Amino acid sequence: MAPPVQKTPWHAMSEARVLEELGVKSNLKDVGLTAEEAQARIEKYGYNNLTEVKKKSLLERIWAQVNNVLVFILVIVAVVSAIQSALCPPQNLDDPNDPNNSCVVTK
Repeated sequence: MAPPVQKTPWHAMSEARVLEELGVKSNLKDVGLTAEEAQARIEKYGYNNLTEVKKKSLLERIWAQVNNVLVFILVIVAVVSAIQSALCPPQNLDDPNDPNNSCVVTK
């Protein structure tokens, strides 16, 4: 079986080559298409409409931003830090030998 023929993209073709591919005259810019030609092109190619993409919900957009291993690690560290700060009361940091400083990491 023969390999598929690579077609040159429209933006890479010369103007004359594009007009030839579309089967129109070179004076198309001056005279335009007739109503019959326009209707035939609509039937062949369809209307010139953009396809609508389903919009993502707010939760989907947020999930797309945080769906990452590093973000999850940061969230876990933040939760552990919040729990530790809630469980350990404020300490006197001036005296590292104070036995009440059980939550303070010393050297």
